[in-house]
Amino acid sequence: MGRKMDFEKINKQKLKFVTKLVGNELMLVPLKKSVANMDEMFSMNETAAFLYYQIDHNSTEVQLCESLENEFDVSESDYKKDVSVFLTELMKFMSKVA
Repeated sequence: MGRKMDFEKINKQKLKFVTKLVGNELMLVPLKKSVANMDEMFSMNETAAFLYYQIDHNSTEVQLCESLENEFDVSESDYKKDVSVFLTELMKFMSKVA
């Protein structure tokens, strides 16, 4: 139940950020008055970037796990942990800079 709210919040917060690919990492940069704030960034590896782009207001943690399992060759215990850790860290970052 709580996660559904998180997805709606993440989806709304996405509008307050821009993404920039730097090497193999996707950087999430907050916008302050329509200008990118390069002092605060959230770095995402390929897996995290994939998950970030999968999130919309209708997302569920189960759907993200299924998408990750289908896209990457990872075990169930790994992808469940990866999704949980990513969502926790993303929400923490978005709350801190928003």
